[in-house]
Amino acid sequence: MPFKVIFSYIKLIVLLLLLNIGALWASDCEQVGFWKKCGSFYTHANGDVYQGQFKGRNPHGKGTLTIGGKSPLAGDKYKGSFSDGIKHGDGVYFHKNGDQYIGNWSGGMKNGEGIFYSNQKKFKQYFEYGIPISSVEYASKSSNSKKETTRPVRPNLPEKQSLKPAVNSQDGSWSIIHWLLILAGIWFFIQIRKSNKPKVSEKSLKKSIPTPNVSSNSTPDSNQSPHPVGGSKANKKRPKKKREETYFGPPQLKFIDEEHKETGWLVKKIMFRGRLPNTRDMNISFAISAFDVTDGEGKFRPALSIVEGAQEETTICYYMADDFGRVGEGSSLTDWVQLGVVIPELIQPPYSGNREIHMVVRMFNTDNPVTIVAGGASDNGEVILLETLSFNHDFKDKGYEEASQDREESQSISLKIGVAVAMSDGSLDDSEGDVLKNWIIKEVSAFSGNKQKQLKAMFNKSLKEGFAEAKNGDLSLSNLVERLSKIGDKKSKYDAVELCLDVMAADGIADPEEMAVIRNVAKSLDLDMDEIEKMREKVTLSLSTELTSEEGLESLVGIDPSWSDEQKRKHLRTEFQKWNNRLNSLSDAKEKESAQSMLDNIATLRKKYG
Repeated sequence: MPFKVIFSYIKLIVLLLLLNIGALWASDCEQVGFWKKCGSFYTHANGDVYQGQFKGRNPHGKGTLTIGGKSPLAGDKYKGSFSDGIKHGDGVYFHKNGDQYIGNWSGGMKNGEGIFYSNQKKFKQYFEYGIPISSVEYASKSSNSKKETTRPVRPNLPEKQSLKPAVNSQDGSWSIIHWLLILAGIWFFIQIRKSNKPKVSEKSLKKSIPTPNVSSNSTPDSNQSPHPVGGSKANKKRPKKKREETYFGPPQLKFIDEEHKETGWLVKKIMFRGRLPNTRDMNISFAISAFDVTDGEGKFRPALSIVEGAQEETTICYYMADDFGRVGEGSSLTDWVQLGVVIPELIQPPYSGNREIHMVVRMFNTDNPVTIVAGGASDNGEVILLETLSFNHDFKDKGYEEASQDREESQSISLKIGVAVAMSDGSLDDSEGDVLKNWIIKEVSAFSGNKQKQLKAMFNKSLKEGFAEAKNGDLSLSNLVERLSKIGDKKSKYDAVELCLDVMAADGIADPEEMAVIRNVAKSLDLDMDEIEKMREKVTLSLSTELTSEEGLESLVGIDPSWSDEQKRKHLRTEFQKWNNRLNSLSDAKEKESAQSMLDNIATLRKKYG
């Protein structure tokens, strides 16, 4: 075998080795924030897998997310638009059971109109920031009718899509290195082909090339470019794109202020970026507390939260918390990430007026957490970061120290109102008594020492008095509500209604008569009925319903007796669509039973009003 052929085979073997080494090199992974990038795939610490456009440390743009890990949604997929790691824009959600939703997303939640496919059926749905408003099934093609809807049907509705299975990231993806190696292989192949061609002698080559007519005064410059004036494309300077800032420095906090669309309230988003100070791989959580620091060091007081969802587990102090998941050592949040929000209108400092509020952000080991009570952290646990962020706000309502005397009376009245609701059937059940006692424990836990003992004694006294007066028929609900309306602050009034709802739910039954009483209490206190409606729905979903009267039934579904028949019919249509949609989306058997019961009750009232 000629030496040239042997040498060609050697070159080919070298090429194949280089391609294999390049494939191994290209499949190496790197850490990007909480994601591990392998080729064009990103795998999160919680098991999620993403393929698509990426910006900074989060998915941003078009892409496909497959939910993994131990999540109950594991196996579901989302294909569509992302903004800073959150579903935002048009997208398709593929359920693992074959169901599919096509529509718009905003801030990670369904928002606006969309189409839901399930069991060969097609539904037109409408959401408002994750809250299902309506769900209407489209009739089969053989039918010319369609079920009733409160919104016009848009033409050209999207058809059900299919999702192609993604390639495993560990199989290697076509990176720049792969393409460079392929080009190198082509070059090797050309060289092999050239080496096998017959050589042309220098003498014959010279004969085949015409002699250029060059004068003695035109000696060519060896440094001159062979390209026309202006040089090759490679020599032309291209304008450099301005790169967006990628931050790897120490931790930073800032506020982003927005206005709430419906209420006009100021919403302050708490943003974070920077290097996370964990010295090893760990699961990281964070918690946010609020303090009034206006009166200087040594006089810090916790800020209270009017909304239960932003309260500590055992107190009413402001508190927000969440998990980051598994974080590698040296990881950084290179872009601004939202940790939480604070709405000044929904927190209560100790005094009114212009107050300085400090937001305290703690990050800690999820597997060795800290205990936070009244904003203060215990010595146990592993805290890896403690940062503060402050703002000033002019609070119009009374602070809890200013209104402490009125507030204590308001809380005593709230207890008696709760007793009145519990005794509406003539008896105080053990479960209802436990709710009232637990409420007392939570209210006094924000205090300590003699103050705590004083409040506990006062509330227990009010509980006993309310029970005795109700038993003797001397407990006047109207007088209690009138007094609370006069002296109570916003938080005390909402607390009273929330306690009444908890008392009603204690026996696991949403009694319409009790709902009617609670609704009248809320209206007498001049509270936002939309907020009361949300509180009512939250409680009703986990309960069963028993019909006792037509008036109570109307109150149970949120009908105002002062409405016209047309208003009632419109409300019933909306309620039917909302509960029908929830019935289709719920998985808990008890909650599904409650939703079906609500649909039966609504159907009964729809027959009455036509």
